[in-house]
Amino acid sequence: MTRLFYVLSFFILSTTSYSQDNVARLITIIGSQVTFNFNTIAKHSTGITKTNHTRFGVRFSDLTGGASGVTQWKVTAEPASATINGDGGANTLNLNVLELQATDANANLAGSTFSGWQILGNGNPLVTSSTIPASATTHQIDISYRCGVTNSVFDSSSDYYEIEIDFVLSPVP
Repeated sequence: MTRLFYVLSFFILSTTSYSQDNVARLITIIGSQVTFNFNTIAKHSTGITKTNHTRFGVRFSDLTGGASGVTQWKVTAEPASATINGDGGANTLNLNVLELQATDANANLAGSTFSGWQILGNGNPLVTSSTIPASATTHQIDISYRCGVTNSVFDSSSDYYEIEIDFVLSPVP
């Protein structure tokens, strides 16, 4: 019986000692893929904007009740590669032709800081919020995209370009 007590005590202590302090999850509600079709001279000249194309539900909670020191969370967009690659591999676009912007999808993130249009890969957060806990059903952000607006794609080679973008939700101490 004593041996069983020690085994149970060790199991309980080891699971509580290595538990996670925060829960953070971005849930894609709509718009997991974005396509820009530059099929006119006007689109090549002025670019294309996709407003509120992607919607994320934000789930974030501090399981320690504030003891972890986390006071905010942020969402950043990180490119999976250094350039936007063409289908054949020979053509590339600079990351600076693609910009992203986050907005409050349903007015439940009061007091949050939305950073406006950000060039992909600049490292700046799209949004920072002190809304803790955040629920994915009521705390949502929309992501808008624009390509070729600030930095033109006019002199780029015709190709099918694609890039993977990782949206990261992380705690801010």
